[in-house]
Amino acid sequence: MTVELVSTIKSKTAEESRTAEESTTAEESTTAESETAQPHRPSLSPSRAADFKTCPLLYRYRSIDRLPERPTSDQARGTLVHAVLEKLFDLPPEQRTPAQAAELVAPQWTRLAEEQPELVALFEGESDGA
Repeated sequence: MTVELVSTIKSKTAEESRTAEESTTAEESTTAESETAQPHRPSLSPSRAADFKTCPLLYRYRSIDRLPERPTSDQARGTLVHAVLEKLFDLPPEQRTPAQAAELVAPQWTRLAEEQPELVALFEGESDGA
């Protein structure tokens, strides 16, 4: 009787285990199918939303048609700051100082000016304190 009981428990446990595996496999395949079946929807950044609120045509030109625009001096400064910070954070933490950041500005500006010569024209006539 005990042997039969043990045998029954083992077979039920094995059957439950197979059922659980099949259920998990079915869930995984359903999840994988739903992830691949859903198209990627573009997101809307706050700046693009502001473009649309300001002028829907501006939004279309920038986001949909992607017409090239001349950079502004603010964009150029932002690009420079990002480039400097990127190089600064490549350094070990103890070398990340304001003085080191200041030293990185000139080489990064030179690199950006070589890559995008139109940036130099944005700052012609401005003083060095800008």
